[in-house]
Amino acid sequence: MCGIAGIISPQARIDAERLPSMLNAIQHRGPDDHGTWQSEAGDVVLGHCRLSILDLTASGHQPMFSSDGRTVLVFNGEIYNYRELKERFFSGDDSFHSTGDTELLLRMWERFGEDCLGYLRGMFAFAVLDQQTQELVLARDPCGIKPLYYAKSGNEFIFASELKAFKALNPKWPVDFEAMGLFLKWGSIPAPKTAYRDIKSLPSGSLIRVSAG
Repeated sequence: MCGIAGIISPQARIDAERLPSMLNAIQHRGPDDHGTWQSEAGDVVLGHCRLSILDLTASGHQPMFSSDGRTVLVFNGEIYNYRELKERFFSGDDSFHSTGDTELLLRMWERFGEDCLGYLRGMFAFAVLDQQTQELVLARDPCGIKPLYYAKSGNEFIFASELKAFKALNPKWPVDFEAMGLFLKWGSIPAPKTAYRDIKSLPSGSLIRVSAG
């Protein structure tokens, strides 16, 4: 289990202290390591709390970057067939720096874009940013095992693995009483609704694109 979080603010530079507050709220998801990154313009921040499982070395640190620095990835989950995919598509490629599934996912995204999702077998929630096109993509596994939430707040787009991260930014985030009514009626809140107004759960097997502006 790991945790991911991020903020996009196309009209203003983001206060660098806001992301650590989100990560602190979900630190229990990944106590082994944490990483943050802010774009040169300051309008995008991405963060990760790491639970080291497949690759215990620093090579698995996130956010993880493509070799040319264009693509940035934060990933929560496990790709069960990553060894098979590595052998199938990157056999003989000695440019890998790690032995885990995160770098394989990054390389698959570079090669296939969103079509790579059809090859993945596992449980995952991830965010990948293309710095050239300024497009962020969030994706979630078909069974919805790994959680992922997002919200548009003012001019900002925010995402995180848990609702606690949003509450860290705004302790008075308004409750969605319609969603709470559904909880009392059915015992759960159906996606994309959550207990908080304007915070949505990315449905299972879905992706969302966020473009600059």
